[in-house]
Amino acid sequence: MITTINKEYLVIENNMKKIIILQGPPACGKSTLARQLHAEDKTKVIVSRDNIRASRGDYWIPSQEKYISEIEEFSVVSALQNGLTPIIDATNLNPMTLAKWETVAELNDAEIEVVKLEIPKLAEALVRDMNRERPVGEKVLRNFYERYCPDYL
Repeated sequence: MITTINKEYLVIENNMKKIIILQGPPACGKSTLARQLHAEDKTKVIVSRDNIRASRGDYWIPSQEKYISEIEEFSVVSALQNGLTPIIDATNLNPMTLAKWETVAELNDAEIEVVKLEIPKLAEALVRDMNRERPVGEKVLRNFYERYCPDYL
């Protein structure tokens, strides 16, 4: 079962297996929140597609996205099996992605909390993106907004 909550109400009970899914377009603060949650509680571990990609040396290799997905899923399952709470730091806007995480949670007897971050207007997201370590660029941002957040263009 997926529970949607706002980030300011995020409360995790230590005795429950849980997957925290951060959701929002690029440059809305998902990675910042993930780092904050980890800093507050070291049993929360960040699983980041961006970091997995970067660990290969070259960031964007489209032919290896299946590989990235497998490492991401393995990291989430391993965290759960070791008594940790994975924080999935990715856009997680695609319904198929959420369905995948719901299946992983069910198979591992875990709950899911979806943290929907406030969506900035596209103009603000473009400014934020320019100040990021790995900007995604206007084309990618515009595509995300047209597809998932058209009211914020």
